[in-house]
Amino acid sequence: EVLVGTLPPEIGNLRKVKNLDFDLNNLEGSIPTEIGRLTLVTALRLWKNDIEGTLPTQLGRLKDMLVLDISFNELEGTIPSEIGNMQQLTSLSLNHNSRLSGTVPEEVGELDSIRAAFFGGTSLTGGLDDLVFCKNRDMENFQLTADCKEGANPKVDCECCTSCCINGDECRAP
Repeated sequence: EVLVGTLPPEIGNLRKVKNLDFDLNNLEGSIPTEIGRLTLVTALRLWKNDIEGTLPTQLGRLKDMLVLDISFNELEGTIPSEIGNMQQLTSLSLNHNSRLSGTVPEEVGELDSIRAAFFGGTSLTGGLDDLVFCKNRDMENFQLTADCKEGANPKVDCECCTSCCINGDECRAP
């Protein structure tokens, strides 16, 4: 069975939860701002749902977050700079949110803990090469994917990407 409905504001009352995994459900609506009260959460996975709206700035309160995967949804707006407060974050997956726009905030780019970041299939623009986590490129298992292949619209500049895509598809090594 799959979960159907929205994430209620009361989710913020689950103060002792460390892992929220709602992958492959039929959740819709936006991520409630109350999610920022879950300060013990180390993983939030909402992959392949129908989550819409903007990413709440309150996500930045989740300083112990290791994995944030909200890929394959309907997010819009920009990536909040507050995600840069997640100093332990190793994996950031925002790919396939076609209305997610703007640039990757400098504060997020300064997360030197990032080992995997997925931005393909979005409307992000600008360059990724100045991001601090690009220095991890030589590390084993480092992954950075974006729409940096010729023909992508919009196209991201990314010499440090390990895989370049066209609108999140046809991804290949640059």
